[in-house]
Amino acid sequence: MKKLFALLLAVVMVFGMLPVYAAAETATATPSLEQFSLTLNGILGVNCVVASNGADMDQVKIRFTTGDDTYAQEISEYTLRGENYVFTARLPSHRAPETIKIELLSGNTVVQTKTDWTVKGYLDAVKEADPDNTTQVQLCDALWNYCTYAAWNAHDAEAVNVAEVEAVTAEDLGPGYIYTTTSTGTEKVYYGASLVFNDAVDIRYYFIQSAVADYTVSINGNVAAPAGTANVNGTTMVFYEMERLMPQQYDDGNTVTVSNGETEIFVLNNYSAYTYIYNILTKGSPSEKLPGLLKAMYLYSVAAEQYIEPDDGLIGLVDQLLLADNWSNGGTAGDSTLTVSANSSLKADYLQALWEEGYTHLVFTVNAQAASDNNTNYTHGGQWDRYWANFNADTDVDIRIDLNEFHDGDSWYSMNFNAGE
Repeated sequence: MKKLFALLLAVVMVFGMLPVYAAAETATATPSLEQFSLTLNGILGVNCVVASNGADMDQVKIRFTTGDDTYAQEISEYTLRGENYVFTARLPSHRAPETIKIELLSGNTVVQTKTDWTVKGYLDAVKEADPDNTTQVQLCDALWNYCTYAAWNAHDAEAVNVAEVEAVTAEDLGPGYIYTTTSTGTEKVYYGASLVFNDAVDIRYYFIQSAVADYTVSINGNVAAPAGTANVNGTTMVFYEMERLMPQQYDDGNTVTVSNGETEIFVLNNYSAYTYIYNILTKGSPSEKLPGLLKAMYLYSVAAEQYIEPDDGLIGLVDQLLLADNWSNGGTAGDSTLTVSANSSLKADYLQALWEEGYTHLVFTVNAQAASDNNTNYTHGGQWDRYWANFNADTDVDIRIDLNEFHDGDSWYSMNFNAGE
């Protein structure tokens, strides 16, 4: 995985949530829909920003339907941003070209309805508001291409910019697809990999269940739990997943290991979403439509990379940390690293400041230089069951922190770095 801490501090919600635009004039009912936006942060979703106007928000929910009620969901969970409440509806990419109806309910009563919200209209508004922002315009176009290809792949909807998408070749992917395998055992354990498309993109790694039943499977150094099983030509496969990849991560290589105690019997190194795309484009697919979807997915990934990595370079980590006073208790910052001592923390007011600026996650590549097994962990406000991990000395471990876990709607908690027993 890339070392994305400084990158995501700078751009998570710049990329993760495109600019918001006001909803249509609201009804007199309370609560009220105030704004809509699109989130691209691991999932494709529609953010519905609600003002409570004194309502009991535990009784409020959003009903979200696409097309002729072909895809429907009700959302009662929300995140608090300032004085507004944000309800996020997950949107399958193949449903994105459809007209969306959004209803705001208080109890069982519909108090406000918007019947004509569209992803296309939102993306057009983003482009029209800042037409000189080339990378943002390209991102909007690439996302729309990808969604129309997903709809074409799923139910024969019309794809757009076909010539541009079809011009993509396997060679365009560069070195991001190259991977290696190492096996020290005599028995075949690995079967293959695939991508799963819905409101997010997941990589699914398949292993022969009987061959790995007594072994441990890890992804990027973290022990993984099976995500499910599948029958392939009479053989039961167990699969493990890398979930909710952001498009700028499609070329990030993942390492998957099968271990017997301390002994690694199989290693799949540097397998990315690009690897799967390259294999399909070079070896063919039983589906005539899948290659087109993967080409559009590749262009979306390229546009995301260009959007979050401007030509003038990344914003330095130290600059971001200085945006909030008293950000740390015991930490020091350099241009690309954050060094914390045992029993230090990122303070609650700093995490709150990031959240209020629109950032949703922190991503660290952690190197616990003085750690040993069962010795170092990081927690949420002292609650070890919220976030907890062990780190071996001089071993890089990638961790992704959801800032939403550090507040309960009223209070914010520090991120503590602790020395264990």
